[in-house]
Parts: sequence; C-alpha cells; structure tokens
Amino acid sequence: MKREVNFKKTVLPKLKNNLKSGMPVAACYLILFYLIMVLADIKFTFLATVNAAAFSTYYKKNIGVLKIAGIAVSQVAISALAGLCTVHIAVRLVLNVVFPFVWVCLHSSPFDKQGYFVGAMTFVFVQLMRITPGEVGYMVIVSCCTSALTAAAIIIIVLIRRSRKPDYSVIRSGLLAVAARLENARGKPAEDDLFSVDERLYRLSYDGNYVVHPFRGMENAYCSFALLFQRAAYYFSDEALYKESAQVDELKLKLAAFLRKAEQQINLENNDALIAEASAMVKEADVLKGRFGTFCRNFLRLFVIALGDLTKKKQPRRGNPLKSYASEFFNHIKLNTFGLRFAGRLSLVSFSCFLIMFLLDSEHCYWIPLNAFLLVRPSYEESVSRMRARMIGSIAGCLIAYGAYALFPNTIGLYIFFSVMIILTYSSSAGKWPQSLFATASGVSIASLSLGNTSAVEYRLLYLAIAVAIVFVANKFFFPSTRQREFRSNLRSLFNMQKVYITILQSALVRTTDLGVLRHNLINFQMLRTQIRDHISETSRTAAQTVAYKSLLFLLWRMAAEAEQMIMFVQSEHLTDVERARFAKYARGVLDILSDRAAAESYVAVPEVKDSPMLTDLAERYLANLRRIKTEFKELRRGKKGSKIKS
Repeated sequence: MKREVNFKKTVLPKLKNNLKSGMPVAACYLILFYLIMVLADIKFTFLATVNAAAFSTYYKKNIGVLKIAGIAVSQVAISALAGLCTVHIAVRLVLNVVFPFVWVCLHSSPFDKQGYFVGAMTFVFVQLMRITPGEVGYMVIVSCCTSALTAAAIIIIVLIRRSRKPDYSVIRSGLLAVAARLENARGKPAEDDLFSVDERLYRLSYDGNYVVHPFRGMENAYCSFALLFQRAAYYFSDEALYKESAQVDELKLKLAAFLRKAEQQINLENNDALIAEASAMVKEADVLKGRFGTFCRNFLRLFVIALGDLTKKKQPRRGNPLKSYASEFFNHIKLNTFGLRFAGRLSLVSFSCFLIMFLLDSEHCYWIPLNAFLLVRPSYEESVSRMRARMIGSIAGCLIAYGAYALFPNTIGLYIFFSVMIILTYSSSAGKWPQSLFATASGVSIASLSLGNTSAVEYRLLYLAIAVAIVFVANKFFFPSTRQREFRSNLRSLFNMQKVYITILQSALVRTTDLGVLRHNLINFQMLRTQIRDHISETSRTAAQTVAYKSLLFLLWRMAAEAEQMIMFVQSEHLTDVERARFAKYARGVLDILSDRAAAESYVAVPEVKDSPMLTDLAERYLANLRRIKTEFKELRRGKKGSKIKS
C-alpha cells in the first residue's frame, strides 16, 4: 500500500511532467520524420533529428523572429556545406577537421558549453545520410522545407508565450529585496537573495547576447539592474557602511518605499514618472555627505539608467560583424582554453569516425560517428558518464527492439513502436541510460526493416563499441579536459580579471569609458564566479577547503564591486589633475601587485580625494582585499587550506 501511495505521489507526477515536457519536441520530430518519409525519401529523415534538436534548444527561449529565421538559414547553410563532403573522401576528412573546430570556437564558451551542439550535429548527421553528389541539391531543398517548418513552429510558440514581453519577476524580486534590507538595515545582513537575483540577471543578459553579439535591447536592462543590485549587495555586506544618523534612516525608509512603488510600476512603454521621482531623490541625497548619501546618489543614478534601458528600442548593430566573429574565434584558440581543447578533440573524433566509416563501408556504419558525436563532451567526466549510460541503454534497447520485432512483425506495428519510443526518448533526461534505451530501441526497430532484427542489433552494438573506443582514447590522451582542470583555469581567470578592471580604471582617468566593455567584463566575472561556486558545491571537499574557496570567491566579488564603483566614480566625479595623477600611480601599483612584481606592495599608496571620501575608501578597501587575497592564494597553493593550485 505504501509503495502504491509513493508511486502516485512521486513517480506518476514526475512521469507526467516528463511526458508533458518532451511531447512538443517528440511531436516536432515525428511530424517531420513522416513528412520526409512520405514526400521525399527515408534516407533524409536525419533532417528530422537535427531540426528537432534546434526546436528543443530554441522554442523555450524568448528570442525574436529575425533570430529564429537566422537559425533556420544557418541550418540550411550547414546542410549544404555537409553536402560538399560527398565530392571526395579527402574533402570530407578536411571539412570534418576544420568545421567542428571553427564552429566550437565561435559558438561555445565555458558558460554555454552546448552552444555548438545544434550546428555541429547538423553537419555530422547530414553526412550520415550517405547521399550522392547528384542528390545534394534535392537534400538542400528538403532541408529548406524542414527548417522553415521548424522555424514557423518556434515562432508561433514564442509569440503565444509573450515573446515581446520580458519577464520582470527577477527585477521585481530584486527591488523588493533591496527595500527589505533598507527597512531593516541594522539587522544582520543577509545578501543571499540579492546574490541570487544578480546571478539570474547576469545569466539573462549573457543568454540574450549569445557568444559574439554586441549589447543591445533588453540585455542592457538586465545588465544594468544586475549592476544595481550588485552595488546594493556590496553596501549591505559591510555593516560599518550603513550605521549612520536618524536622518539617514529616514531617507532609507523613503528609498525603500520608492523601490516598492517602482516594483509595481516598471514597464516597457514609459518610466518617465519613476525617472523623475528618482532624480528628485538624488537631489535630496546630495545634502548627505556620509557613505549612505553617496550610495543613495549612485544607486538612484544607475536606477535611472536601468529604467531608461527598459524602454529603449533595440539599436542596430554597430561595427563589422566579421570582425566580431574573428575576435571571438581568436579568443577561443588561446592555449589551454576550454574552446581550443574541446574544439581540437571534437575535430579529432569527427575525422577518425568518418575515416573508419569510409574504410569499413558496411551497412549502417553511420552509427559510429552518430554515437561518437553524442558521447564526446566538453569534460572528461561527462563523456565517461555518457559512455556508461550509452552502453547500458543500448544493450537494454537492443533487447527491447528484438522483442518488439517478434510482437510486431508487420511494418505498421514497428512504426507504432518506433513512434512510442521516440516520445519516450524526448521525455527522458538527456545523457541518462533510459534515454539511450529508448533511442536505441527506436533506431534498431527502423533499421530492422532493411537489415533484419538480428543484424541490426549486432551492428548497433559493434559500432557503439567502436565509437566508445574512439571517444575514450580522444578524451584520455588528446586535449583532456577534466572538471578539476577547468576549475583551476576558471579560478586563475577570475583573479586575472582584476587586471582588466584596473586597466579600465586607468582608461577612465583620461577618457570616457565604454560602458559596454565594463558590462561585458562584469557578466563574464559573474558567470565565472557562479561556475566556480557550483563546482565547489558539487565536489567532495573538506569543510576547511570549502570555507577557503568560498572566502576567496567572496573577496574576489568584493574587489570586482569596488573596482566597478571606482571606475564610475572616476568618470562621474570632478577630480583635480593632482588627484588623477595619484590615482594613476595607484592603478600602476595595483597592476604590479596583481602581476607579482617584486616589492610592489611596499610602494602603493591609497590616493586621497578631498571631495569624494567614498572613492578613497573604495581604493583602500580594494588594496586591503588584494593583499588578503594574495595571502589566500599562497596558502591554497601550498595546500594549507585546500588542494594545490597555480595562481
């Protein structure tokens, strides 16, 4: 009885949710599959697979019609490029080295590791159709039709789901969190809610910009509000900053009431009334000379910018897009970067699989590159996990398919079985053995129509074993990327980003700073920080190690917040030439410390700014945190608090 209750309360609801989630993608695949089979040729049904992958990736995203159309055009172009592989085996091998490498470098990053997947999958899977050079044109036409249908489906779903109305729930929750802190500022600070809001907004901003796109549209608003809440979190993280007079307490309550009002009234059309009220409060805060007065003025000024970003129309892209792509590509091919290592490994696997496929030239040997592509992953650990799941699922799936062949000896019965397996495939968790089970059962059931059941099972298992061997060797000996290696690299990158901030500070002392550059670095910093924190939480560490790394992350976050505020202060405040010279000397000294130059710490002096004591305070705090963090790195490197790392 207890088992029955548990099944109804836990298993059954989960199963229903999985089916509900997977049904749209399964429907997309099955519609395209049967349309291609009836109107074209069954060999072209791989186009259903790649378009279903595109549908699965994009139909839940809040993207515009032009972006969706661009994705469809990209799919067709990649299909045509894959068609060139039919010309000669040498062309196929060269393209399977070059294209995966370039595509991964352009469309993947440490924060979007699957960005490459749809395009690379299209390139590989189109080749599996084994078409002749004379069929390439017809294949491109079929690709145009299927991509157009997929794009139309995505557009309809996105428009129905309020595609042009961004979700303000994250922004609103942030405004309420700041208001609550202001109303109870003398209590123990608790910034977890603001950190959570910040992470989500930076993620939204990053996702909206993809990999190489410049800042424009709603992504600016997300980033501006993220920066707003970052400043608030910094202010509340240090109790000494907000212990001030009763006059200040009165303004805090007024600011809190205004933020609660703004939470209800923010919109996409017109925020002029809120902007006017915020501007009036800035003037009121001008009479306060303490830290809260400074915080309040800067907070409200940034709030005005963020409100403006909500109503600002999307701006046309500036600059040369080819230059942007070239810059992104060369950033990824730096030695020991995630992009370079995975791009090289994927190219090697793709080349090896198609070479073996050519040499074997046997029935259904396309299962080798198919399985290999699905098994090779950015990290060694994920690839190993998928290999295990694939082998278990494939063996079980072959057994099920063998039984289905006996139960459904006719073609119609097998197609019904195939359709059910497809629905279950897309309703299963990605990379787990149940998904592999259902995918194998569906693939073998269709293959058995031409091969016979026994042969289909034998070929499936044999080619899976070859694919596993290729991926294992590549992961083990060629450009290996483990999560621990990535963790160490990310930690070094997070520290080295401080050099970028100080360089921007130096620039701000002599010219107007490009806000887009600052935003870009703030987003990257937050994404790196989140990734490192998640790694710390997911891996087994001692309590001392966990505390040490979390302390390190918090110090780095404070330094980033301090650097950002110094940049904006330097740009907005009226500094004298002498004060600018002092700050320039300070920045050079900080860069020397960051670069481990000898005796740098002994000569760096905190510049005093007479009319902006908060700026002086930030410079002092930044330098103190830098010295502390250098000590933390040394202790970690020596293994006193955690595993050894290279700083």
